[in-house]
Amino acid sequence: MVKFLIHRPVAVIMVFVALILLGIIAVERIPVSSLPDIDIPEITVHVDKKNTSSKELESTIVRTLRAQLLQVPDLSDIHSETRDGYSNIRLRFNYGADINYAFIEVNEKIDLSMNSFPRDMERPRVIKASATDIPAFYINMSLRDTVGSADNMSRFIELSEFAREVIKRRLEQLPEISFVDITGVVYPEIYIIPDMAAMSALNLKEEDFRRIIETNNLLYGNVSAMDGALKYNIRFASVKPISVDDIRNIRFKYYDRIFKLGDIATIGQRRQDLKGCFIANSQPAINLAIIKQPAAKMSDLRNQIKGTLEQFTRDYPNIRFEQTQDQTELLEYSIGNLKQDLLIGSALAFVLMFFFLKNIRSPLLIGIAIPVCLILSILFFSLIHLSINIISLSGLVLGVGLMIDNSIIVIDNISQCQERGMELSLACSKGTTDLIRPLLSSAMTTCSVFVPLIFLSGISGALFYDQAMAITIGLCVSLIVSVTLLPTLYRLFHNGKRKSGSIEHDFFEKYGIVFFERMYEAGFHWVFRYKVISLIIVIILIAANAVLFVRLKKEKLPAFEQTELVTNIDWNQNITIEENKKRIVELVISMGDELSQSNGMIGEQQYLLDKEKELSSSQAQLYLKAKNSRSVEKIKNKIKHYLNEYFPESSLKINVPKTIFQKVFGDDEPTLVVKITQSGDEILPYKKDVDNVSLLINNTFNGANISPVAMQRTTALSVDPDKLLLYDVSMDAIYNKLKSGLNASEIGSLQTGQKRVPIVVSDQNNYLDHIFRTGSVINSKGSPVPLSALLEMSREETYKTIEGDKNGNFIPLAMESDKPEQVIEYLNKKVRGNGNFEISFAGSYFSNKQLIKEMTIVLGVAILLLYFILAAQFESMIQPLIVLLELPISMWGALIMLYVFNSSINLISLIGLVVMCGIIINDSILKIDTVNQLRWKEGYKLMDAIHTAGVRRLKSIIMTAMTTILSVAPFLFGSDMGSVLQRPLSLALIGGMVIGTPVSLYFIPLLYWFYYRKSESKQEVKVA
Repeated sequence: MVKFLIHRPVAVIMVFVALILLGIIAVERIPVSSLPDIDIPEITVHVDKKNTSSKELESTIVRTLRAQLLQVPDLSDIHSETRDGYSNIRLRFNYGADINYAFIEVNEKIDLSMNSFPRDMERPRVIKASATDIPAFYINMSLRDTVGSADNMSRFIELSEFAREVIKRRLEQLPEISFVDITGVVYPEIYIIPDMAAMSALNLKEEDFRRIIETNNLLYGNVSAMDGALKYNIRFASVKPISVDDIRNIRFKYYDRIFKLGDIATIGQRRQDLKGCFIANSQPAINLAIIKQPAAKMSDLRNQIKGTLEQFTRDYPNIRFEQTQDQTELLEYSIGNLKQDLLIGSALAFVLMFFFLKNIRSPLLIGIAIPVCLILSILFFSLIHLSINIISLSGLVLGVGLMIDNSIIVIDNISQCQERGMELSLACSKGTTDLIRPLLSSAMTTCSVFVPLIFLSGISGALFYDQAMAITIGLCVSLIVSVTLLPTLYRLFHNGKRKSGSIEHDFFEKYGIVFFERMYEAGFHWVFRYKVISLIIVIILIAANAVLFVRLKKEKLPAFEQTELVTNIDWNQNITIEENKKRIVELVISMGDELSQSNGMIGEQQYLLDKEKELSSSQAQLYLKAKNSRSVEKIKNKIKHYLNEYFPESSLKINVPKTIFQKVFGDDEPTLVVKITQSGDEILPYKKDVDNVSLLINNTFNGANISPVAMQRTTALSVDPDKLLLYDVSMDAIYNKLKSGLNASEIGSLQTGQKRVPIVVSDQNNYLDHIFRTGSVINSKGSPVPLSALLEMSREETYKTIEGDKNGNFIPLAMESDKPEQVIEYLNKKVRGNGNFEISFAGSYFSNKQLIKEMTIVLGVAILLLYFILAAQFESMIQPLIVLLELPISMWGALIMLYVFNSSINLISLIGLVVMCGIIINDSILKIDTVNQLRWKEGYKLMDAIHTAGVRRLKSIIMTAMTTILSVAPFLFGSDMGSVLQRPLSLALIGGMVIGTPVSLYFIPLLYWFYYRKSESKQEVKVA
C-alpha cells in the first residue's frame, strides 16, 4: 500500500490538499468555548416567600415540595437550604439521565404542589444547569459622578431601568451572546403615608386606600356598535393612573364632598426595600453576566463585547462600563500553549534532525507534517461535533508531541534504509512499512491510557470524553500522515542526488550522532557486564517510588501566585442590607491602594441562572483584585485585622476565585459532615444536643475545627384573644397595621406597558419598637387601640438555616479531618442511639472513596488494555510485561524531579506522568519490535539483535526525548500564571524522560536478554 502511494505522489498530495482546504473551512466555523457543551445532571429550585420565617417556610412549603420532587425519576440526591424568605432545593441526577426530561418532570411536580401552597406565593423558579451557562465574564455599570443621596438614588433607579431595558437587550442582540444575567438593579415603588389627623377627622381607615386605588384603577374593554352597514369599536379612555401625580390627583367622594388622595396622605416615589445589592469599587453598581452561545467562538465574543463597550462609552459618557472576572483566560492560555508547543516543538525537531540526520531537507518535512495533522484533526473535530475547548485542547496539546515523534521516527527509519544502500523509493516504502505495526501499537497504547477515563461516573467521565477523543483523533491523523504523506514528500524532497564530500556532509559527519553513539556503546557494555548490579539499582528505584509518593504533598492544582481573592463574610448579626453595604464599603476603603478592582455581592442577588445558594442580609461576598501578587498577603492581613478590631463576632473565609473547572465540578463539600436529625415531631434537633455533639468531636479529635452552628435572633409577637374581643379589634387589622408600618402593605400597582410599580401604604417611622410603643389600630367602633395593649413582644434564638435531604431535616456539623473513619466509628459508639436524635454521615470522604475505587478499576482496565495491545503486537505473553516494567522505573525520575523542585502531586503533574508513560513506552515498543525483526526475519543472534536494534533506534529515541524535554523546559523558568501552572507537568515529563530514556536503551534490552537467553542456548544446542 505504501509503495503504491509513493509512486503516485500527485494523487496523494491532491487528496491532502483537498482535506486541508476542508480543514481550513472547519477551523473558521468550529465553536470555541471554555468548556464542552454538556448538561450538568443538576437542577436547582428557588422558592421565594417574603415575610416568612425559615421554620414556617420549611414546614408549610419546602417539606411538601421536597416530598413531591423525590418522585422524579433518576434522582440521586436532593438537598434543601431554607432561610427566612427563601429556600434553595438542589436536585442531583444520575449521570446519563435525560436532563431535559427531568426538567419537565420537576416543573410538573411543582405545578401539582402549587394547589397546596398559599395563593400569594410566587411559583418556584427552576434552573437547569449547563456548562455553557457559566458566564464568560462580567460587566459592571455604575454612575461616573455622584451627587446628593436622594438625587443619586433617583438616578440609580433610572440607571437600573436603562440597564434592563436598553443595555441588556442590546447585548443580547449580539449573535455570540445567549443570555445576559443581571443583578444589582433597584426597583421603584410608590409610597402613601397617611395623614392620621385628616383620616381621623374623616373617619377613614387604611383599608380605604386599597378601595380608592382599586376603584380608580380599572380598564374597560371595547364595545362594538352598529351604524347601518358600518361597525365601530367604542373604547373607554383609560382612567388608570400612570404617574405619582395621577395618584395624588385621584378623586374620591366622601359625605357628598370630593377629595383628592393627596389631601389625606403624602405620596411619592422611592426605592423598594433592598434584599441585596452589588457594589463595584465601593460604589453602587449593576453587574451583567455574559453567557455565550454554545456554537459561538470565544474570540468573536470578546471582540464584539470590546467594540460594543467602546460604543457604549462614547454614547453614554455619564456611565462607567468595566469588564471584570474574565473566565476565558485559561482558554487563551491553552490556545497559546498549543501555539508555543507547535513553534518550540517544530523548531527543536528541525534543529535536532538537522544535526542527527545529516541533511537539511528532512527537517523541513516537520514544518509540513505537523500543521497538516492539526488542520485535519480539527476537521474531524467538526465532523463529530467536538468543539475547541480547554478539555479538547489539552488532548490536542498532548498529541502534538506525539505527532512530532511519529514524524521523527519515520524520517529516521527511511534515512537508515538509505544509508544501508537501498534505492530511494524502496527506502521510503520499506522504512515506512516496517514501522506501521509499532506505530499503530504506540498510538493504541497511548489512547488506552485515556479512553478508560470516559467510564468514570458523573460529569468527570463526560469531560474526559473530549480529551480522549482529541488524543485519539490527533494520534490517528498523525499515524495516517506519517505512513502516507510523509514518505511521499520525503521521496520528492530527496529525489536529487547529493554530492559526495560536500560541506554539508562533512559538517554532519563531524558534529552528528557520534557523541551519543559512543555514550550508548559505553553504557550498553557496562549494563551487560554488571547485570546483577543493574537489576539491584532498578529495584531500589522502584522501591523509592513509595517513599517519594508519601513525602510529596498532594493538592488538586499547583499553587501559584494569585492576584485575586474571594472573601466571604458573615457578620452574624441581624443587620440590614444598608448596614451590610456600609460595612463592606468601609472595609474596601481600608484596603487603601493595594486594590486595583473590587466587586461586592451583598445579600440576595438577582441572577436567574445562578445555582449557588443565596446570601442572607448579614452576608457578603467580596471579589478583590490586587495590583500585584505581593499585595495579596497584605490584603488578607488587613481584612483579618479590620474584622478582629471592629467586628470580632463576624466569621470570615478567604479563598481564591473558582476556576471554570471548579464551577462545573463545583463541590465545596467538607471532608466529613455529621447530620443530626431530631426524632419525633420536631423539625430540628435541640441546640443543646447539637452543641454537645460538636463539643464531643472538638474535644476528642484535634484539628476538627467544627464551627458553631449559625443562629439568629428573632422577635416573636403574641396576641391575647381575650383582649381582641374586649377591644373589638380583628387580627386582620393588627396584621395590616404592622405591614403598613414595616413598608410591607401593598395595596395596588402602577403599570404602563411591561413596567409595574407597586403602591404601598407606609408609616413615617418603620422601626418595630417605635410601632409597638406608639402605634395604634382602629377597632370596629372607629376608636384607636394601642398595639402595646394587644401584643406581647419577646426575643428568641433560632437556626439561621434549615437543611433537608431525602431523610428529612437536619443540622450539619462540618469538619476537615484527616481521619474520618475514626470519627465515624467513634460517633457510632458514643452518640448513636443515646439521645432523642439520630446521626448520619456525608461529605467528600465518601465521594473521594468512590472516585478512588473507580480510578483503581479504570487503571486496571488501562493496564489490561496496554497488555493486550502489546501482546497482539509482539505475539507474546511475556514481552508486554517487559515493556510495562519500564513504567515504575521511569516514575522515579518524575517523582524525584517534583520532590527536588518542591512541587506536588496534583492534576497537572498526574497528566505529565501519563504523557511521560505514553512516550517512554513508545520507545520501548519500537526497540523490542526492532529486536524481534532482527532475530526472526534477518537471523541475528540474541545479543547481536539487541545491540544492533539499539544502534538503529538510538537516533529516534534520543531525538524524541530531547524534543520532549526541550519543548517543556521554558516552563521551568517562566513566572507567568501559565508557566507556573504548567511547571509540574514539565517536571514530571523531564524527570521521566531523563530516567526513562536510559531504561529504554539499556534495562529493557537487559530484561529481554534475561528471558530469552536460555531459549537461544537450547536452540544452539539443538542445531549443533
